[in-house]
Amino acid sequence: MDNRFDEVQRPDWVENYPARVQAFFAAPHRAVGGWEPAAHALQRFLDGLHAHLRPGAPTAALVGHGLVLSLYRAYLLGLPTADFAAWRQLGFAAVAEVELDGPTWIADFSAAVASPPRSP
Repeated sequence: MDNRFDEVQRPDWVENYPARVQAFFAAPHRAVGGWEPAAHALQRFLDGLHAHLRPGAPTAALVGHGLVLSLYRAYLLGLPTADFAAWRQLGFAAVAEVELDGPTWIADFSAAVASPPRSP
């Protein structure tokens, strides 16, 4: 297991989690509420990818957490940060397709299994 693929580092659970996530995405270079900055979490994830993925490998399965994968999605789509509304639609078991040679985002997240909606 490589801790570069861990979820965003944060001290504790917060009461209004969606509001904290929105603030986290809106200020990617700041440690909002003591959370690891989004830009740092993304770079950590990218470093892990570069360490493990080999050029020309046919496929790879990336299993991770919603915040970090939302940041990776934004990165591949050329967005300055993750989209809060897209994160809210992300199920707890979702699959996306990425062409690793690009890398290019091919297919957006879709539910692998039914999951409850995120709380407001």
